Amino acid sequence: MLATGKGLKALEDMISRSADPLLRRRNKRRLIIDVDSTEDPVHGNQEGAAFNGYFEQVCYHPLFCLTNKGDLLGARLRPGNAHSADGVIDLISPLV
Repeated sequence: MLATGKGLKALEDMISRSADPLLRRRNKRRLIIDVDSTEDPVHGNQEGAAFNGYFEQVCYHPLFCLTNKGDLLGARLRPGNAHSADGVIDLISPLV
């Protein structure tokens, strides 16, 4: 159920909502948002995995959005051949 489109959207919404109290508690007028990608190596034939020339391996290439304090604001699992910037706007738009 969680791996369906509706389930993934619900999980993204939950992560975003869980950050709200943290951000309000800090009561800052300015927030630094850090968006980074990383490789997540896979073994075998995993759906969505692809060879990434930069990391020189078959992997997923997830995207993470965090505050400068390390609080997770959002995450997106992407295929291994996704460009580092693919999906950044879609990930941070609901947050700002």
